[in-house]
Amino acid sequence: MSTVGGFFKTFRDAVLIADRVDRLGEHCKTLMTDVRDHEHRLIRLETMVEMTARMSPRGGGQPKLGKD
Repeated sequence: MSTVGGFFKTFRDAVLIADRVDRLGEHCKTLMTDVRDHEHRLIRLETMVEMTARMSPRGGGQPKLGKD
């Protein structure tokens, strides 16, 4: 009986591991979406900072950003 019990315990553990891997995969998809959103926001912020720096007067004492 212990062999059958060991088999069922091993099978149950395998099913639980598969479930955890599936949940981890879904969580990773959510995190990837969040990272992409943050990346797009960062690009917008960098663009705003660069545009503001280009519009400021050159003699204003502030450093000019970019490769100009």
